[in-house]
Amino acid sequence: LEHLGYTSEEIKQAQSQNIPPGGELFARLHLEEWVARQNKTQESENPQSPDAVFWDLPCAGQQGPSKEHDPFQWVNLSTPNGGMRISHYMAVGCISAREIFHRAAETPNFAMVAHRLLWRDFHRLYAIKYHRRIAWLQGPARVERTWKDDPEIAEAWKKGLTGVPYIDACQRELQQTGWLAYKGRKTSAH
Repeated sequence: LEHLGYTSEEIKQAQSQNIPPGGELFARLHLEEWVARQNKTQESENPQSPDAVFWDLPCAGQQGPSKEHDPFQWVNLSTPNGGMRISHYMAVGCISAREIFHRAAETPNFAMVAHRLLWRDFHRLYAIKYHRRIAWLQGPARVERTWKDDPEIAEAWKKGLTGVPYIDACQRELQQTGWLAYKGRKTSAH
């Protein structure tokens, strides 16, 4: 890791992170615990805010925020019951999208899970179509963009010290947990 430019402190911090156990058994256990938490939360409370912001395009029959449970509201995504945090198991084949889809159908956040699985497949197919061009500076469409090459700005962004509270919070969460909900990844990357 030192050869990649990480400091000893960064390496120590990364190695101190709690790494989930691997394998099919733990992937299924993680999914079952998530389903149980989802259904328990549904029975006990509705964290919906009256001032809900509808972040995504309407889907799953939703036209905007409502007083009912909204699986796309940020408060629902940023809790342990929100995002599934299961992509690492999917990436190495410990659990299938089909199994996740069917188990999530029993939860109040089914629309969110279906939405994320569709986006996952979109990105996989996009990568198959464009291969390494997706990593080109101009992207697959070869659009010329001006880029800043300022190491100080990049370092401030990595450490969550940009001065933009939401971006900084996302970067700090990523540093501390190794995980960030997709909306945070999408926003802090731009």
